Amino acid sequence: MRLSDTAWGAIFLALSVALVASGFHYAAGQVVGGGTFPIVIGCGLLACSVRLILRGTRQGEALFRLADWARSGRHVGNFLAVAGCLAVFAASANALGYHLALAIALFFVLIQLGNTLRVSVIMAMATAAVLHLLFYKGLRVPLPWGVLPVLY
Repeated sequence: MRLSDTAWGAIFLALSVALVASGFHYAAGQVVGGGTFPIVIGCGLLACSVRLILRGTRQGEALFRLADWARSGRHVGNFLAVAGCLAVFAASANALGYHLALAIALFFVLIQLGNTLRVSVIMAMATAAVLHLLFYKGLRVPLPWGVLPVLY
């Protein structure tokens, strides 16, 4: 789905109003304080939002339209495979463990995207190993082990 400039302008207009409103809460009774930055950013975003809305209404395009890829069955299948694997990974990461859930999710996404079985297995396992080293060892993020024994 593609949003027109008018739709994006309306979304950013609502965000800018929220930013300005939140800034007045902090700036009550002060000339310059903690609420000054949100107010300034909100006013700039408000001006850009109005410009987007004006440009979008002059162009006269529909607020929403389906993107070209959404008409292709292969592309929609790829999108649904990635979204589904992310949902299954999020739901099963604690039970199966981060490493196993990640490898399984990546394997199915890579198969859906047209890779061979051998490449998919190697890439899924290598990616899980590299991300383990990055997060668990490098950044010291505790990852759930699930059914796998703690190796170190």
